[in-house]
Amino acid sequence: KYGSPDGQVRTIFHYDLKTSKLKLEVINDPGPAHADLVRLDPHAVAADVFGAGTRLHTGDAQGYAYLSSGDGGWIMSKVAQSLGGSVDIVFEEARTVLTLECPVHTALGHKRSAQGLLDESILEDWSVPANVWGIAVDDSSMQRLLLTELLEMAGIHPSRMVVTGGTMQECTEFAVRTEALIRAHPEDEFLVIVDENLDVICENGVDRVTISGSMEVAKLLSNLRDPGRGRRRGRAADPPGSLESRVLTLVRSANDSVDDVALYNERAHGFLPKTPLRRENIIEVLAPLWLPRFDRAE
Repeated sequence: KYGSPDGQVRTIFHYDLKTSKLKLEVINDPGPAHADLVRLDPHAVAADVFGAGTRLHTGDAQGYAYLSSGDGGWIMSKVAQSLGGSVDIVFEEARTVLTLECPVHTALGHKRSAQGLLDESILEDWSVPANVWGIAVDDSSMQRLLLTELLEMAGIHPSRMVVTGGTMQECTEFAVRTEALIRAHPEDEFLVIVDENLDVICENGVDRVTISGSMEVAKLLSNLRDPGRGRRRGRAADPPGSLESRVLTLVRSANDSVDDVALYNERAHGFLPKTPLRRENIIEVLAPLWLPRFDRAE
């Protein structure tokens, strides 16, 4: 409403894990009569935008900001208050910033306080259980080192890590090898992380191909979901869902558009951004994916 008709709109989310507070900022480029809006008293602006029965407009025919009747901003403010939060708007020299702040509890359903609220203090010392394997594949040697560090920060012992992807065979056989490891350790759980674009050199040493990591995960899960697959390999049939229930698969990629992430979630259990992560960030990303799926933590 207050931005440039052909300008850029940016949305920034920030979640504070310790305070369980969400901050959402919607940032617009300067629009018509922006200079007049900047000159307005900030307290008056909030009252005009979010007050009952008032609407602040960017400018009339003469270029001045003016008021009319309306309740859109007031309703927005009341909704924010009902969530235990607040909403504000600031007209800065080079942009307009609309801010929503409110408490948000992540979906960590297995730990709750006496009042029924989610107990997020568990995240401070959380790590995956001791019986978890970390399985990862990436074509880049540098990224394989980073994945090893990521698994260590998640609490996985080096003896339970398998990080591959250096050859075409390791990438094309990833699903089969991972399935075999899962079947060989029926009491253990598995964190599986795959790079989406596995660029590898063919056996002739010249040509290169790109293998979809999410498709390899889809193959793995399809095999794990097939109850007759074990019987065909000379073992008893697997109870429905028994193998997949011990696995969390994540696709790691720098491509994080809405469509890309939806595709990853369709083929795997979740998405992991390909960004530098510290331990607290690893826990913040992994715990909400892990805890609802596995009903315990150490």
